[in-house]
Amino acid sequence: LKAFDYYLFPSLSEGLPYAVVEAGFAELPIIASNVGGIPEVITHGTDGTLVADMDPYAIQMALSAYMENPELAKTHAHT
Repeated sequence: LKAFDYYLFPSLSEGLPYAVVEAGFAELPIIASNVGGIPEVITHGTDGTLVADMDPYAIQMALSAYMENPELAKTHAHT
């Protein structure tokens, strides 16, 4: 995971996703769907970005925000 710049976890339905927890431990900025138990792990705008499920435009916007603002990505990665 340390080789990644961002961690993207699009999902339609989820319990408590260990992969998202592991990405957090790897200090990656996380973009994930706002479904199931994901909002219990990621606080939108504080330690990651939550997007609506089935919304590729929201994913694109979140990725663009991190690419255009590396400090934001770094802040989300170390929270």
